[in-house]
Amino acid sequence: MSAYEATVNNIFDSDAKFQAWVQATEAAFLASGFMEVAPDTGQINPATVVRPATNAYAGYRMYRAKDALAATRPIYVKLEFGIGSIAGRGKLQRTTNTGSNGSGTLTGPGGGMSATGINPSADGSGTLKVWGGGGEAGAWVMNYDIGSSSMTFLLFVCRMIDPSNGTPQSSIILDFMSTSSSVMMGAGLWTDGAVGWQSMSNGIASLLPDLSNAVHSGGNVSKIRLYEPLIYRNGETYTVPAIIGKPSELPFTDASSSQFALNIWGGSHNFLPLPGNGPSSSRLCIPWE
Repeated sequence: MSAYEATVNNIFDSDAKFQAWVQATEAAFLASGFMEVAPDTGQINPATVVRPATNAYAGYRMYRAKDALAATRPIYVKLEFGIGSIAGRGKLQRTTNTGSNGSGTLTGPGGGMSATGINPSADGSGTLKVWGGGGEAGAWVMNYDIGSSSMTFLLFVCRMIDPSNGTPQSSIILDFMSTSSSVMMGAGLWTDGAVGWQSMSNGIASLLPDLSNAVHSGGNVSKIRLYEPLIYRNGETYTVPAIIGKPSELPFTDASSSQFALNIWGGSHNFLPLPGNGPSSSRLCIPWE
């Protein structure tokens, strides 16, 4: 498992700049080791893909979970890379479900998490940070436009974990994506009975117990009012492998100085408070290990 950080040019006015973005985004999504590239036919090659025209996609990349639960509880994510309504601005679309037909079409219950994307309407700053990480329960990738929110997005695909020891659970898959409009779109797939995707708009509605007694270190964390999102299902308690806190208490400057460690889920885990995501009242901290 590892964390990933890269800087690419945010104005995609050449094939090379477009390719650099696709390659960095994929590397970030694969950094934790939770996901791998699926063998679907018809995928683009990130190193040679040709930048498409405006309002078009160059093609897709298909990813799948490769953890111990993948054989019985598979996860597939399709990312489509393109150019938006502005000639130099990228757009990205993702779709999630539990299977693939092997040639780019996702399969599974209820159509899965429907295609959702970003399509910036203006040029950005020209500098795009790409981050990625996760752990044994999930993977995440973020594009963050330095100086502009018009190309910011976060994609996080994970399993629920047992809050007592961090063990991934097979019964729930969570997928969510935030965009520059700070709208969190998410869904969970319950696979322990009535199978179906349950919408979780505007984040995760759940009990948020105070973690004031947890030991933390590093970063710019000035206070320890941190919370973990809990979900109750069929008499069991699960948690999302992420932490929520107040933006004012989790200031972000850069990935190296803002990360912190927290004694939780049976051990010490590193987190990164993410900039530019979610409502102003909360800041999501993603595993950075």
